[in-house]
Amino acid sequence: PDFEWRPAESERIEGQFLWSTSKTPNRPDLADEWDGRDLSGHAADLWWSHSDAHWDNYVEAKDISEGFRADNGFLPQVGYRMGYEELGYTFRPESGPIRRLRLFSFGSYSEDADGNLLQRQIVPGFAFDGKWNSFVRFEFAQEDLRAQTRVFRRRQIRPIFQIHPNRYFAYFEFDGVFGDEIDFANDRLGTGTTLSFWAEFNSGKHLSIDPYYTRRTLDVTTDSGLSGTLVTADVARVKVTWNFDARSWIRIIGQETSARRRPDLWTFEVEPRSRDFAGSAVFAYKLNWQTVLYLGYADSRTLDDANVLQPAERQAFFKVSYAFRR
Repeated sequence: PDFEWRPAESERIEGQFLWSTSKTPNRPDLADEWDGRDLSGHAADLWWSHSDAHWDNYVEAKDISEGFRADNGFLPQVGYRMGYEELGYTFRPESGPIRRLRLFSFGSYSEDADGNLLQRQIVPGFAFDGKWNSFVRFEFAQEDLRAQTRVFRRRQIRPIFQIHPNRYFAYFEFDGVFGDEIDFANDRLGTGTTLSFWAEFNSGKHLSIDPYYTRRTLDVTTDSGLSGTLVTADVARVKVTWNFDARSWIRIIGQETSARRRPDLWTFEVEPRSRDFAGSAVFAYKLNWQTVLYLGYADSRTLDDANVLQPAERQAFFKVSYAFRR
């Protein structure tokens, strides 16, 4: 069951309760808990929000038991309790380059079923809307976060910049993370940087090009005093869409992921380099408002020992989509 209650125009209270029962397959070679056991548990979520011309406040409490499973949904973690609150105040200047300015702060606390800390954070920041349909946001985060056996304090600056210049250069976004970063695999604290870029370019009514790129680095110091970049990971993707007319279009996507590692900085054996490529092409034709036909092909490749991308999987598919109307 779930519910929603609006005691006032600016107030909203919502909640949801779930219960699941699951029987795992008898495949302990794939997962330790897959030994045919029965699992059951609950998940509860309750949140309250307030919003008026200037103030906004959001509070959420969540409790998910260790035996709860939602294999058909997105639930990456179970066996924890969490509390979250965000408070903000918004200014709306009547003149000047800033259209809207919001000052905010949010914090959260989560623990496992035994009461051990998982995460505790407090994040003040500000955001504003500016000229040329631009948006800027800065977060100044401090959080205590558990890795494997230890809790580390992480301090980060997280900027976001978005702009919609015109119909041809339709969109650009930059996201960044600078400061401390946790090496979860080796249970230690380091420093890291994450840079991400999105864009959208349009050429008339037919062509749309959407590039994306992100790079993430993590620098650490080992117990023996050896320092360096543990890993550098890159993701590059481009999506090209060509609209023939109102009925048909073709979309092509290519994505490459790669990682470079220094094995001497790891506590276990790793490959010094990995690289994967995935590409796909989909053609769509709209017969009418109810029926769309899709024809597609996908190809994925991975790096072998000779540093050559070898085919890993190929797919071809045909799909018919039909909308029923009552």
